[in-house]
Amino acid sequence: MNETSRPDPRWYHSSGGVRWDHMYMRADPSGGYIGYVVSAPLNASAFAPTWPGVMRSEDGIAWKAHAPLNVSWGGMVPQGIEEGGVEKLTLSDGSSRFFLIGGQGGHGSCYSMWAFSSARSDAGFSPVQHRFRLSGGGGPRQGWGNCYMNGALAVWARGPNKELLLSQYMTARGGSAAR
Repeated sequence: MNETSRPDPRWYHSSGGVRWDHMYMRADPSGGYIGYVVSAPLNASAFAPTWPGVMRSEDGIAWKAHAPLNVSWGGMVPQGIEEGGVEKLTLSDGSSRFFLIGGQGGHGSCYSMWAFSSARSDAGFSPVQHRFRLSGGGGPRQGWGNCYMNGALAVWARGPNKELLLSQYMTARGGSAAR
C-alpha cells in the first residue's frame, strides 16, 4: 500500500512483518469510501492475530486507518479472518443487511469460510444464524477424506452482468489429490 495507507499504531502493529495487505473497498453509506484491510490489531486477544482493519477515504486515494472492525463470534473463540469484503444485500423479506465474508485455516488445520452480518457497514457484525460456516473441511480425522486448504480467502466478485458472486479457491493437502 502507499504512504497514505499505513497502519495507525493506536490500533495496529506497524512493524516487524505484520499483516497490512489487500483491501476491499466500497462506498461508505456516510460518504466517501470504506475499506477493509487484512491487519494485525494490537489487542489480539479480543480480535485474533489476523483481523479486518478499517480504513476510510474521501476520494478513494488517500486513506486513514480507523479502529478494527467490531465482530462478535457469538461465544466462540475468535479465529483470524482474512476478509473477502463487505457487501449490502437485500433479503427476501425486503430488509437489507451488510455481509462480511472471509476465512482462515481453522480447527484441525483445515479451512473454514464464514459469514457475518450487520445493520451497519462498520460495526456490530455477528455470525449469520444457520449459515455462519459457508464451507469447510473436517479433515481425514473426521472421515471426510481429504482436508482442503483454501488459501484462507472467500471474496465477493462481480459477474459479467454485474451480479454479485461468492468466490473462493481450494487446494488438496494431506492425502490423495482432489478428484
